[in-house]
Amino acid sequence: EVIFAPLTQNQTIYLALLGKVCVHIFVLLSAFGTYRSTPPDRTTRVTYPQTVKRRYLHLAGSFLLIYLLTQIFSSVISSSRLEVYGADPLARWFYTVVDALGLAVPLGTPSYNATWWYMYLAMMVMTECFFKISQ
Repeated sequence: EVIFAPLTQNQTIYLALLGKVCVHIFVLLSAFGTYRSTPPDRTTRVTYPQTVKRRYLHLAGSFLLIYLLTQIFSSVISSSRLEVYGADPLARWFYTVVDALGLAVPLGTPSYNATWWYMYLAMMVMTECFFKISQ
């Protein structure tokens, strides 16, 4: 039995649906931020590829920080937090690294949080931008 207190079941579902919209907004804002932070002309010292690379590293670093904090807080709540990655210690280590890099979706490996698929999408959009503007 699921207990939804202090909210009702319908309120909880409504909030969850709003959370799904947040993922799309995040991806859109990440792409827009990358576009807006690029220099308007080629006279500046910062090139387009440098700008996209900087934004990509900032996004990936922020994600890694959140991932690590989630793992730390989860370890306080439950010692079985890594069971999602399987029983084999080597596989757990590999899947943890893959998930921390935001690559669980394209590699088809287990993910600690199924809603982190947007990191892969955001990274792919930024990588595509990098390759397009560097040519």
